[in-house]
Amino acid sequence: MKKDRSARTILMVTFYLITYITLLYFKATFPVAMLMFAFSPFVLTWMVLSVLKNGIPGKKTFEKYRYEDTEF
Repeated sequence: MKKDRSARTILMVTFYLITYITLLYFKATFPVAMLMFAFSPFVLTWMVLSVLKNGIPGKKTFEKYRYEDTEF
């Protein structure tokens, strides 16, 4: 089975976000928090591109399934 590389990217970006929020909550070094804020659009763009490039698409199509749990 092929390992999904986008899951690792999502975990890394989530850890980045939790670190950023923790720095703001504890009022730690303000310049570090602002630097992380400045890089956050690039980190988010990297995650989106990684998911779109390496993600595993679903098997269901919109023509048959409008929602995941119902079949029309």
